[in-house]
Amino acid sequence: MQTIVIGHRNPDMDSICSALAYAELKRLTGHGDVIAGRAGNTNERIDFVLEKFAVPAPLLINDLSPRVADVMQPNVISVRADTPVYPGDEPFSARFTSSLAAGGATNLSVLTLTPHIGTHVDAPLHTEPRGEGVGELPLDPFLGTCRVVRVPPVPRLEPHHVEGLALDNPRRLLFRTDSVRDRGRFPERFTALSPELARLLAERGLLLVGLDTPSVDPPESTGLEAHHALARGGVAILEGLVLDGVAEGIYELIALPLKLAGLDASPVRAVLRSLEG
Repeated sequence: MQTIVIGHRNPDMDSICSALAYAELKRLTGHGDVIAGRAGNTNERIDFVLEKFAVPAPLLINDLSPRVADVMQPNVISVRADTPVYPGDEPFSARFTSSLAAGGATNLSVLTLTPHIGTHVDAPLHTEPRGEGVGELPLDPFLGTCRVVRVPPVPRLEPHHVEGLALDNPRRLLFRTDSVRDRGRFPERFTALSPELARLLAERGLLLVGLDTPSVDPPESTGLEAHHALARGGVAILEGLVLDGVAEGIYELIALPLKLAGLDASPVRAVLRSLEG
């Protein structure tokens, strides 16, 4: 068992560095027997780890003051009763079962909604009879470096739209399509993935694919070929992102789903952190 010391010039960041760098280090180096040790001396820095394993610095975590971009739908549209959902899905509703104004000891609410509302993760259970529920998914795909690529707002993205991209570095890919202009209503048309592209991304070993549209399949799809190809290939699906104004490039993605046991999806709070100082 090999212990890697991970530190940061800012002692308040030590625990964050250890957790994030450890996850990325294991994946990037392939060292399954690596464990992370907290630096006792803050002069011990993450550079030591990068040099030891020849891991390029931008692939791990940001330095002291990262730029954070909120890429979840509620940044544009709050989750509320009129938040658009897929036709036929359960809309958001909430009520207070206890309130301070009415003499209660607390404000206490209950809510009902489809887990596919706004920015969300689709679990394999959504389309696969024996697929994992969202509460059983590993967290690695939803935390780490990703690539944002801007593509034309065509009906379906094809393999040629990713030609020239290093799909294995990083292994998380977010498509900015700009095909949904009015997020106050569910769009009749939006950019989706072709089955051929979905299969290619799965074959290339991607961990996660995300879009700024409600679904990886077009709204008229009944076969859900892209969902099937990604789920069966072990690729996590992140839908409903807001990538307006986000430039192409490499970022750190944080988009953790809730641990909802046995369910098909989960809303997420998705953010991108710039890897530039």
